[in-house]
Amino acid sequence: MSKGLKIRPRGILRKLLERQMSGLTGNIEQAGYPYTVALWGEDDHIPTNGNPVWWVYEQSAYWVDGFTRAAILLEDGEALSRAQDIIYKVINRQDADGYLGPGVLKEGERATRWPHTVFFRACMALYEYNGDVRIAEALARHYLGEGATHYKWRNVLGVEIIAWLYGILDDPRLLALAEEIYAKYNESTPYDSSDAVALSDKKPFEHGVSYNEYMKLGAILFSHTGKEIYLRASRAAAAKLDKYFMLPGGCICSNEYTVDDSYRQSYETCNNVDYSWSLSYLMNITGDVGYADRIERCVFNAGLGSVTEDFRALQYFSTANQLVLDGSSNHNRFKRGSGWMRYSPSPGTACCPGNVNRLFPIYVDRSWRIVGERIYSSLFGATEVEAELGGGHVRIEESTAYPFETRIKYDVKCDVPFTLCIRRPNWAEGVKLLKNGAPLSPEEKNGYLELALSDHCTVELELECSVRENLVRGGAFVSRGPLVYSLCPQASVTAKPIEGRRPDFPEYDMYVSGEWRYALVGDYTFREGADPSSLSLHGMPTVTARARRITDWELEHHDSVRRYAGERSRRYTDLHGSFTFTPPLKPRRGLPLAEEEETITLYPYGLCKLRLTVMNKV
Repeated sequence: MSKGLKIRPRGILRKLLERQMSGLTGNIEQAGYPYTVALWGEDDHIPTNGNPVWWVYEQSAYWVDGFTRAAILLEDGEALSRAQDIIYKVINRQDADGYLGPGVLKEGERATRWPHTVFFRACMALYEYNGDVRIAEALARHYLGEGATHYKWRNVLGVEIIAWLYGILDDPRLLALAEEIYAKYNESTPYDSSDAVALSDKKPFEHGVSYNEYMKLGAILFSHTGKEIYLRASRAAAAKLDKYFMLPGGCICSNEYTVDDSYRQSYETCNNVDYSWSLSYLMNITGDVGYADRIERCVFNAGLGSVTEDFRALQYFSTANQLVLDGSSNHNRFKRGSGWMRYSPSPGTACCPGNVNRLFPIYVDRSWRIVGERIYSSLFGATEVEAELGGGHVRIEESTAYPFETRIKYDVKCDVPFTLCIRRPNWAEGVKLLKNGAPLSPEEKNGYLELALSDHCTVELELECSVRENLVRGGAFVSRGPLVYSLCPQASVTAKPIEGRRPDFPEYDMYVSGEWRYALVGDYTFREGADPSSLSLHGMPTVTARARRITDWELEHHDSVRRYAGERSRRYTDLHGSFTFTPPLKPRRGLPLAEEEETITLYPYGLCKLRLTVMNKV
């Protein structure tokens, strides 16, 4: 949460968080192991089920962070009490040398500090809520006192926490330590998550989460040191994601590694979160509104499209085109023929059921920020914010059904002058701004519309945009403003209870049953939604398009598949059985098309679970 601001979600954002809390966020044990065993703050002697012990603690730390942030934003006293109990059990059990956390991770071959970075983000959130300096002081003693090696592998990501602590405690030892860790990592790392690769012409091949987590560190160090080389590396790393790996839904290819930008590639749900989290640092540190555009596109398309409406099931891998999702429908080389693309409380390895809980709380947390006498509205959505500013009080209520509409209203009450800075998205083709019904022509600085305000007033913003056809390799997809639109064909859906879990947390088999075999002609028409705040598909805005049916295009059926150990691995296993996959687009030459044109309706990508987003273009 931005320092000096209290943010409360309203409208769609609150509804999403409430669904989280009644879904997996508030009932994480329904995701199964490791969420069913006592973790942070409890007994170290836990079953690892053959997994590295750090992995077990990493997953639960993801959940603690998302749960804590959701509890704070919803002002849910019971949930917040549970989160505080977990966090303070760790803070209050500090070793004499400063070490915090599970003893099993402290020393020897199992020693690692990456899970601590994840858990300490929950501590950050709690400190920013209650201001308890004991939290910051305990974390500082952990890093300054216990003498671990922090620069190997993902341990370097502790730089994020150490720099945050420096910003609070102003202890120069913390900044020196952060720079030292960062330098040693870059001197020794064999990975493509590095400054050398970011600043070179090399196309990185890297684990998606690791790359996304690392790319923010330079920007964070720049914000404390002013050293441009740090910022240049972060910006270059982020630019490579756009250049080589961006997929139609707004997330990067990450199955599990960065491969390319083909529409057939998928993204791990964890990366919706980690990509948005890192970009939020870049957005706030640089003031570049382009990062905000990317965050919104990722969260409301790829992110929302990776979870079911009730937030009780999610995908491990998700993709723009998915017409069959079951226990063997994953078409990626990695885990091919598995259920890693189906919607389930535990669709693959356990990181995503924990990490997904952070997605919407992070979005709300980073939607506003305050700098001096300026309050920035950076990410749009219905919220209420309050700030103590210059000896006075400011309250702003932002009303909108964004991203499903592009009209936003700010009701401002203040007893002190301040400047409201409203982001002008790069996709906006025009802007209409009114104050108390009268047109305004505000000054624009670095992509923000700046309004000097000193009284109670209403500011209305309308962002003008049109439907865009986006060409990709082999086809095209349609977008408007922050949203991508997809064909959402009729589906046959079967909920399958999981043994040992509550029946209202099932996994799903989904198969396309309606017509889906279309190629785009064009002639796009946008229609506003009747009730987008309902989050119901039929209340959403739509795009109609002219299309022609493809007469020879079917789902892929196989009686055997070859599953590779990884995207570049030569090791494979041949599997036999019955496998059905979403097919690739048809070759453009000789495309078999019906003579008649039809009108098809496209819906927001994030609300379509079975979807065809990228289509052949006539």
